[in-house]
Amino acid sequence: MEHIRRIETHSSSVFNRKTSKKALLALVHLYGSYFKVVAHVPEIVHLLAHWLTDEPEEQLACAAAIALEHLLLEHGHQFDDEIWDSLTFSLTSIANHLVPHWLFPPPPVAAETTTPPAEAAMYPSVRAALFPTTWTITKAPPLTHMLVLLELQRILGNVLVHMASLPRPCFESLLACLLDTCVVARRVNDDVDVRQALYALEWRYGSLASGELPHLLSQEIAGTREYLKVLVHNLDAMRGPFAQLVQRTLAEYLAWSLEKPEPTWLSVDQHQRSFGYVPLVVDMLQTMATFSEDEMLRHLPWLYPQLIELISVQSLDVRRALRGVFGSSIQLLLPLHR
Repeated sequence: MEHIRRIETHSSSVFNRKTSKKALLALVHLYGSYFKVVAHVPEIVHLLAHWLTDEPEEQLACAAAIALEHLLLEHGHQFDDEIWDSLTFSLTSIANHLVPHWLFPPPPVAAETTTPPAEAAMYPSVRAALFPTTWTITKAPPLTHMLVLLELQRILGNVLVHMASLPRPCFESLLACLLDTCVVARRVNDDVDVRQALYALEWRYGSLASGELPHLLSQEIAGTREYLKVLVHNLDAMRGPFAQLVQRTLAEYLAWSLEKPEPTWLSVDQHQRSFGYVPLVVDMLQTMATFSEDEMLRHLPWLYPQLIELISVQSLDVRRALRGVFGSSIQLLLPLHR
């Protein structure tokens, strides 16, 4: 693998650089096909993980991600629980390396959380002014890490959906890992102070215009779409989380899409989220359009009011998907008093 890297990084030809993906796919296919003889699957995953987390060349890092996905999906059904335990540890370690948890201050130690009586009566703003924290952001996430994180979210979603032989503890760990990528991305997008600090460091990831704050909207949406796939695939066991996710997402999308604030950076941010959430909302509507009458009935009391509100949005894609829902089994359940 290191030989592949040396060849690719020292070649100025873009065409030659693309061969890295083919070489890696051939290599992991060989290891996956004969892993019982070669017995080095954890080692090859460790090498791929090194490329995912430490490789500055984005094409090589993404090629390693594709190779890892190929190994897990094409050959994962042959792996025993012990190998999957090792692979799960590797995947969560990769995610912990890529996800920028360090943008936020560490949780306070229990002994430090006790507020002295003199400070307890202060307003939070006064306390913040008198006792400022020393936490500062001194570096920005590598752009390659952000691209690889998108690849990793897809890998996690596909493994959770398509790998029926995945041991239950591994499933739960990988699901928590996928959800963490969404939570951290959303936390970055909601934290204006963090985004302004990254802007001051000349980090412009996600920005489309001058003066626009950077964001991780792509990671938030991609991770949530993968999480939605997992919930739908396991709907009988995850009906509660599915309903919570859809309710929250539709409510936020409606708030961002229907409000017309004065043109400020906040309104630009709101417009970005409204536009960016369209594929996620369409996924949800298309999923619900396939529901049986019994399944639709379970969600109808909270779902129907939100569907009515969605009629007013401007997105043609959302309206088209909404039409599919109203043309589905929901027709058999209206009016509600039946």
